[in-house]
Amino acid sequence: DDFARLIERNPDNARHQRLGALVNILQLIEQNELAQVLAEVSTLCKRIREPGVDFEAASNLLNLLSLMASRRIQMEDPTIVVDTLGLRFTGTRALTELLAGAAAVFPLYAEHIRAANAQLLRLTETAMSKTLEDKPGAAVEELAAHGKETLNSKLIETAYLVLNRYPDKIADFAQWQSTINELRTRYNTQGIRPTLGEQKRQAGGLTLRIGGKPAPTKAEAAGPAK
Repeated sequence: DDFARLIERNPDNARHQRLGALVNILQLIEQNELAQVLAEVSTLCKRIREPGVDFEAASNLLNLLSLMASRRIQMEDPTIVVDTLGLRFTGTRALTELLAGAAAVFPLYAEHIRAANAQLLRLTETAMSKTLEDKPGAAVEELAAHGKETLNSKLIETAYLVLNRYPDKIADFAQWQSTINELRTRYNTQGIRPTLGEQKRQAGGLTLRIGGKPAPTKAEAAGPAK
């Protein structure tokens, strides 16, 4: 009821719509309406590459998918969704652990998030090695391509930084500038920050936390070495 009133007051607020949808899905889970749950979750999953999806939305969806997996509510290819969210929203250890924590109730998903971050680091390092070979244009091309594929803000911003550091060494500088600026604007890469726990939250701001502690790493789960 509270969400219904909130949405009525702000019918065009995408964040409120997403939160309302999640609350509705949780209610359906408790009512054991599994067919409807799967239909609603499938709709959310189809939108994960939309520009308006932010870190909070990714965290909440991971939390929901982890809850479903822990309760053996099976959907088609959930790890594809988890990997897509991981590649889009990790890039630093802090962001990675926040997302892994959102998947805490199903540790396999937390490991997928950490693996996505490791993959991003490899992609970044490989691309940046081109600058050491005096090929900044190749670095920009790789970073921009991976950024467009994953929608990851760190990759896109790194492409922007390399581009502007070596403007005289990059062929088609103006074209790359236009391409990368379009990605930065479309996916708001300059403003990507986790909203979890921030003080500058908008009035009435909420973050769904369905449960679970931060997910342990494999080493932590194994316990101290003997």
